[in-house]
Amino acid sequence: MRVELPPEPVHFVNRHEERQRAVRAVEEWRGRSRPLVLALSGPAGLGKTELARLLARTLLDRFPDGVLSVDLDDFRLDGVVDPGDVVAQLLGSLGVEPQLVEAQFKARCRQYWNKTSEARLVLIVDNARYASEVVPLLPASGGSVVIVASHGPLYDLEDGAAVDLALPPLEELAATELLRLIVRDHRLAADPESVRALVRLCDGLPAALHVAGRWVRTHRLRPLPRLISALQGEWDKEGVPGVERVWDTVCGGLSRPAGLLYRLLPHHPGATFTPDSATALLGLGQDACQEALEELDRAGLLDLRAVPGAEDGRIRLPGPLRAHALRRSRRDAEDGEVAAAQTRVLRWLVRQAQRADRFSAGRRLVVAEIFDPVPGAPDVPLDDPQEAADDAVRAERAERASLAP
Repeated sequence: MRVELPPEPVHFVNRHEERQRAVRAVEEWRGRSRPLVLALSGPAGLGKTELARLLARTLLDRFPDGVLSVDLDDFRLDGVVDPGDVVAQLLGSLGVEPQLVEAQFKARCRQYWNKTSEARLVLIVDNARYASEVVPLLPASGGSVVIVASHGPLYDLEDGAAVDLALPPLEELAATELLRLIVRDHRLAADPESVRALVRLCDGLPAALHVAGRWVRTHRLRPLPRLISALQGEWDKEGVPGVERVWDTVCGGLSRPAGLLYRLLPHHPGATFTPDSATALLGLGQDACQEALEELDRAGLLDLRAVPGAEDGRIRLPGPLRAHALRRSRRDAEDGEVAAAQTRVLRWLVRQAQRADRFSAGRRLVVAEIFDPVPGAPDVPLDDPQEAADDAVRAERAERASLAP
């Protein structure tokens, strides 16, 4: 049995729900000539690779042909992967001598399908960006499972063949547990308020918690408040080691509108935003903003999963990503770009507040005219209570306006 797995991580917490869903999906899978795909997604630093490897170890007894592993970033040149090179590595892992690997891509794929047609193995595909990079690597056997780790969701994987396991940031309790496992230090027990501040600074990102833990271990004489201040200053300036390079690489592949929106988002008033307020911030119209938001979601720089069912559709950039976007803004923003965006979004927000106030309070003395619409940025949908014939409908519209974001 070939097992291409490094030693287990020393510390790993939480992700119980994702692990249970993965095992249950494997138990229930009835594919015949197509493997089950477990799709792990989320920004760099969330522990997707570690979880993929832990899942592979958990499932190892069910797959006697072992575990194969490929990191697509090892094959990426100028953002593009040649799947033929990846298939060649997999064939080598399956025992095919290099001189016997077929030269042409289609022949190489047939060779790979032949080798995996009866296989029962686990394949880990790390750092996938598109489903098209994964599909040629799928074993030709329903007795295998493929664990894919990607920064953003791979929406174009075939329905029913993939289980979506999008990873959220760690909640505060789990993040605190991980920090205490990483560093055992009397200062943590003596100053729980600083521990909470340190955990909040990391914003549920395991990679950041590991870095913070190393800082605590390295600076054993500093009180925690001083250490936290220094760490925040370092991250604001240089970013979180280990993931900054990944985020920069991802940003390098963004379209112009998506890159512009990403570097403008940290300048949005408040910690959260909506698709409508992002449209005002970007200034390129609703269609362009929707496409940019979707692109940032696919790139793992935003999480849009909460938007459709959320009460107000609000989105936020996690702290470390927000700091990264701000650094990109300082480095890449054109003259006047940020000021113009802030002016647009502030005018839009004031206009929405004016409309909501008029609809909720009714017509009365006003001291300023409602701001004109911001070009390309839609108003929050609100119905004028005065246009309703029924008192109950008028009251409902007024209440809705009073709750408008």
